[in-house]
Amino acid sequence: GKGSSSDLDAIRSLRNSAITGICLGLVLFWTGFLGCCGAAKENVCMLATYVVILVVAMLFEIAVMALALTYASSSKLDENITRIMKEMVTGGDRHEAELLYQLQEDLRCCGGSGPNDYTDESLSLPPSCYDDTSFGGPYMFQEGCVSALKRYLSSNGLAIGLVSLFIFFIQVCSMACAVTIMRSKRSGKLPP
Repeated sequence: GKGSSSDLDAIRSLRNSAITGICLGLVLFWTGFLGCCGAAKENVCMLATYVVILVVAMLFEIAVMALALTYASSSKLDENITRIMKEMVTGGDRHEAELLYQLQEDLRCCGGSGPNDYTDESLSLPPSCYDDTSFGGPYMFQEGCVSALKRYLSSNGLAIGLVSLFIFFIQVCSMACAVTIMRSKRSGKLPP
């Protein structure tokens, strides 16, 4: 059966991740440029804008992390991922199929819960369910993508968390430096 359109919309929105990444990169570049120029010119207005943008970004990061932790601990997560994967296997559009095939190749998995997701629907297994590089001919992946995705996230969760904390720490330090320069400029204590 078909799932809710909001689940499929969430999968479709992954197509826009490249554009989102580019836009986010531009915002980060201009924010860094603003902070750098503000510090070099000792411009209080530029530094204040930089601090405000950093505070908004940090609040957004905290909200996203809280939502991710809340959703990750939800008992419905496995059920939703399994249902979405099943829908992608049985009737997704071309972009969803490409996303699924790439996921299967990258995680070395097949279907949502295994190759049976295809065979139960009388569908042939796509080439992304096979490892053509194995010695002795193609090898079919037996693990489902839901468990492969969970394994990937659990094995890389610490690294993702540490990188996030490091970036957050750098943002706090940058903000502290900008505020220090602003206060020194206002009080006239900056060296010439």
